[in-house]
Amino acid sequence: MPLVIGDSHRGFRVLGTTPDLFVHWRYRSSGRLTFAQGAAMTTPDQVVLGSEVAERLGYALGATVVVGHGLNAVAGLGDHDAHPFTVVGILERTFTPLDRALFVTLDGIEAMHDEEEADGGHDAPPAMPGAEAPPVMPGASAPPVMPGAPPAPAFRFDDEPRALSAFLVGTKTRYETLLLKREIDQYRPEPLTAVIPGVTLAELWKTLGAVEGGLRLVGAFTVVIGLLGMLVALYSSLEARRREMAVLRAVGARPATIVALLVLESGLVTLVGCLLGLALVTVGIAALSGWIESRTGVHLALGWPAPAEWGYVAATLAAGLAIGLVPAWRAYRSSLADGLSPRL
Repeated sequence: MPLVIGDSHRGFRVLGTTPDLFVHWRYRSSGRLTFAQGAAMTTPDQVVLGSEVAERLGYALGATVVVGHGLNAVAGLGDHDAHPFTVVGILERTFTPLDRALFVTLDGIEAMHDEEEADGGHDAPPAMPGAEAPPVMPGASAPPVMPGAPPAPAFRFDDEPRALSAFLVGTKTRYETLLLKREIDQYRPEPLTAVIPGVTLAELWKTLGAVEGGLRLVGAFTVVIGLLGMLVALYSSLEARRREMAVLRAVGARPATIVALLVLESGLVTLVGCLLGLALVTVGIAALSGWIESRTGVHLALGWPAPAEWGYVAATLAAGLAIGLVPAWRAYRSSLADGLSPRL
């Protein structure tokens, strides 16, 4: 799929491509591009809008769009007024960068720039009032016109574009992908660079790994503080439960049973905390994923925790059980007479 960039419309990028983009493009593995209104562009004077472009600029089917030079074009400055486009389609929202793009055909990109060149371009200075025409060199004459020759076209129109910014290629195996990348990188007639999106994203996440590690460290400290708070609460409650423990010992409970009760209590508190945390995360993603995606483009998928996350839960439960051993050891060391003797 060929891509041509370099123009924009009121802050939104214009992408020159073919209608096949809407057939073959996939986002989030299986997402397909669909049209909320209209259909794909088929002629050089048609344009398809992303959902955010249509919403923020208030465009509908049949509206006229004038594209400007550069990626930060200002309306009225550097516009291709000689070649306006007509809106023929508006995409459904995908929460991807495609929502903020305009799509035209490759022929539309060529025609837009060729018509500008035929009109003299934007660089030609306007004629001042009263200015004289430029002098004609002696002996100069207009080029002859061949009899029966058709009039010169207003713009150059080729079957193939003269320049591409990029093109997307899919392969069937990873081996073919690596082989194709090496072949493109070593292609000498053109200075080309092949980019494998998955590898590039992995390098990006590796760069951002320090941030992720910092967030994990903050989460670990949060868990540690919570466990210490539970330890203080259990340890402090032993003073009020001395008589309870002594009564259990008096009716035949063994010291190991007292230890198991306190460890089980701390484990249950930790388990309830983990379940509540998972429930809050699930409810939060279900309730806020649409809002976050509409404003940031980040898709939060709802599903079962990853194996690493289950490992964090298991480690937290093990730490909670270990915390319970501290008050259990104190209760184990307490004598029966100490719990039953009254304190004045």
